[in-house]
Amino acid sequence: MKLEKRTTDALLMAEDLHVSYGAIRALQGFSFRLQDREIVSVIGANGAGKSTFMNAVMGMVKRDRGEVYLDGVKLPGKSFQVVQSGLSMVPEGRRVFAPLTVLENLEIGAFSRVARTGRGSVRRDMEWVFSLFPRLKERIAQPAGTLSGGEQQMLAIGRALMARPRVLLLDEPSLGLAPIVIQDIFKELRRINEEGVSILLVEQNARQALLLSQRAYVLQTGRLLKEGPSKELLADPEIRAAYLGIKGK
Repeated sequence: MKLEKRTTDALLMAEDLHVSYGAIRALQGFSFRLQDREIVSVIGANGAGKSTFMNAVMGMVKRDRGEVYLDGVKLPGKSFQVVQSGLSMVPEGRRVFAPLTVLENLEIGAFSRVARTGRGSVRRDMEWVFSLFPRLKERIAQPAGTLSGGEQQMLAIGRALMARPRVLLLDEPSLGLAPIVIQDIFKELRRINEEGVSILLVEQNARQALLLSQRAYVLQTGRLLKEGPSKELLADPEIRAAYLGIKGK
C-alpha cells in the first residue's frame, strides 16, 4: 500500500482536526506542528478539547475530518499502528496495570519493539528509564497499584518510553500530584527531551507547561485561541488572567 506523504519540515503535524461526540463538537479545525527535538504544549481550561486532541492524534477517537502526519507520512488509523510508527502516549490518570509489577508494566511498554530489536535493546532502555526514575528500580517487584501517585506517573512515563518513541505525548502529567513531585517529573521531561525525544504536552497547569515548552497552543472550546513562543504567552495579559490567575501587567 502506497503511503500518503506531504512535504513538510515538521516532525509531527496535524491539519484541520475535527472530532465530535454526538452533537458536541469537541475539536473544530485544530492544526498544529511539532519540530524534531522540540517541546510543544497545548493549554486550555477543562472541556477545551485538549484530551480529545491527544486521542485524535493517537487514533483513539474517530476524526470527522483532518489528518496527522509524522515526517510527512500520514499516520495509520489504529492506535497500535501509531505506536509502531513512533508515537507513545502517557494517558491522563496514568492508567498503570495495577496488579502487575513495575517490571511487568515496563515490559508491556516494550512489547511492540521486541520482535524488531530484540531483548538486548529493551534491557538497555529499561536501564535508561531507571536512570531517569531511580525509585522505579527500587520498587521493581512491587505491584503498580501500591505505588504513590507520583511513582505511578513515573511508571506511566517509563512504560511509554520503553516503546522508544520519536514523539512522547503526555496528557495532564501533573494531575493530582504535589508541587514538589510535579517539579521533579517536569525536570526529567526536560532531560528526556535533551536525549532526543520530542514532546507534545497537554496540561491544565499552564504555568508549568509554558515554562517547559518552547512553543504553545491555546485551545478554547475546541478552537485555536492563540499560538506562539511560550515565553510570549507567559507574558500575554489575556493568557495570564485566564490561565495563570494573574491580573494586570
